[in-house]
Amino acid sequence: MDIKKKYMSSRLDRLDKDGRNLLAKREIYTAEYLLEKFYDLDLKKYNSVVDYGCGDKFLENEILKRGKSYRGFDINDFDFNEDKPPLKDNSIDFVISLAVIEHLRHPEKLLSESYRILKPGGCIYLTTPNWQFDSKNFYNDYTHITPFTPKSLEMILIDSGFLNVSTYPGLRCKHKWFYQGKSRFHKAFFLFPFLGTNKFVPEFLKGHARSIIAIGLKENK
Repeated sequence: MDIKKKYMSSRLDRLDKDGRNLLAKREIYTAEYLLEKFYDLDLKKYNSVVDYGCGDKFLENEILKRGKSYRGFDINDFDFNEDKPPLKDNSIDFVISLAVIEHLRHPEKLLSESYRILKPGGCIYLTTPNWQFDSKNFYNDYTHITPFTPKSLEMILIDSGFLNVSTYPGLRCKHKWFYQGKSRFHKAFFLFPFLGTNKFVPEFLKGHARSIIAIGLKENK
């Protein structure tokens, strides 16, 4: 298999069209929810979206349904470690990148380029495995290179210029309580014993988050 194709999440490979659509809905709903609850921001204000590490662009339809423009880039389009995306400075409202930066030797390049293309007040939304809870599995994917903890992910975003940086457990569609507090990553890991892909257990037992969601804003000036 071409190593470039491994950027696409393995869980997508196991899903049919309906499963992918549901996953996309949950991803975008969670982004909307976190922005509203913790930033008092409405995703509707962001009209242009760039998806780094888009794979087969499974998010595209869900984003287009919301009346936004969508540009998806994957590793076949340019080298995230070295190259600039073909986009102008201050031209994009929202950057989303799901499970990509752990594959990069120079994740700071992707972040600095995200900052460059974002408009003032624009937002970046990232996910990556949480080394504190997934270290035993991290290198089972041979394309994983750079691990992150919530603290190191916050610091690299801050060093890349982002403001109001926060990290959350990689839960989808849960109550606000599970995303907040010093013990939020422990709650998300221990209180949900089953993965979200398990079809045989009730929804309230699903989650078992071993990943991080991070949000940062570009200075609005």
